[in-house]
Amino acid sequence: MSSPAIAAQGSLPINLFGVEHRARKQRFGGTDRTRSPTETVAEWKPAMRRFGITRLADITGLDRIGVPVVVAVRPAATTLATSQGKGMNLDAAMASALMEAIETWHAENLDAPVRYATHDEMRRRHPVIDVSLLKLVRERRRISAHHSNWIAGWDILREGPSWVPLDCVALTPRPFPSQFCRLNTTGLASGNHMLEALCHALYEVIERDAVTGALFGAARRRVDLDGVRNPVCRALMDRLRAADVDVIAWDVTCDTGVPTFAARVVDRGEHGNFRPTFPGAGSGTHLTPSVALHRALTEALQDRLCRIGGARDDITRAQYVKALDMQAQQELLDLIAREPVVCALDDLPDRATDTFEGDVRVLTEALRAANVPEAVVVDVSRAEVGMPVIRVVVPALENAPAERTLPPGSRWAGRTSARARW
Repeated sequence: MSSPAIAAQGSLPINLFGVEHRARKQRFGGTDRTRSPTETVAEWKPAMRRFGITRLADITGLDRIGVPVVVAVRPAATTLATSQGKGMNLDAAMASALMEAIETWHAENLDAPVRYATHDEMRRRHPVIDVSLLKLVRERRRISAHHSNWIAGWDILREGPSWVPLDCVALTPRPFPSQFCRLNTTGLASGNHMLEALCHALYEVIERDAVTGALFGAARRRVDLDGVRNPVCRALMDRLRAADVDVIAWDVTCDTGVPTFAARVVDRGEHGNFRPTFPGAGSGTHLTPSVALHRALTEALQDRLCRIGGARDDITRAQYVKALDMQAQQELLDLIAREPVVCALDDLPDRATDTFEGDVRVLTEALRAANVPEAVVVDVSRAEVGMPVIRVVVPALENAPAERTLPPGSRWAGRTSARARW
């Protein structure tokens, strides 16, 4: 999996909130965990009602491809009422959906001490994040005197405490619009271990930033999918081919150097009794390139199935109408046919280590190399629940999916608009 030099980094623990953490990892299909999805489901499925989860729905059969997708339903949620999970088997998809629903419940029901103060008051007394990098900050002279709630976190780049606006962490809607950030789940992650959750959160913030760069014109390279030898990815693409579904993937890795891919899947035409359905889009990030690609492909299939299922409450009718635009689908097929292949997956280095603490160190060094000044971890776990849940806030990184109506920030400012139809 990794070289001896990289694996040795795993011997150094990660300090979070003054506590040292270590955790060895196992690979299950396209994800790293400290224990199997089957064990995770066995522990948390009996506790569903505690988090308002009324149903785990296997919606795999609504599509013809057969990659398992599960929906966790929370009717009383204050944000999204459904959470989706995918995997190469049903237990993996069920564990993914369960964990996402439970972590969202934690962010909606935050139980942690906060301080009500202005930015200037907090800055005089405590280390605080650079709010000027947050995308929604307006009229900065007023922000310094604006009262808001703050929550304590731990900066893993500076290795010390740091405070962040509560609006960047909690998911409970408030009567007044946030001055700091738009409601989103980027950087929210759970795990069987604190470092497992931290890795997943870091991957997500790095992924969203890289995808934003590609949307605003940063370099992308089409991946040679026919040349992929990884057996897990190969089996997935063979399944797509058998279902008459075309796929295209791009390497969108940016200056962090952490492998990140974006993928699109689209029907070639009618397949038996099935008419062409919604194209799916997905992205994935991991220190092991084949795992990152697998995540992008399975997320694209999950996106497709979520639209077919129709249960996700943030997909509007207008989006459905747009998704059924046959001309747009044909343009995507034409793009697949003509765009040259320039990236060989097997040529990309695998920088993963044998432990979660080793991977966290590689990821933090990648952020430093990209001149990212801070990455703050906020522990939103609840002692009476026992599941590690965190939120990672990295003000310098971009997040186009959550801020699609805003222009890019300083990292991608000056880029042209998004490339069409990808």
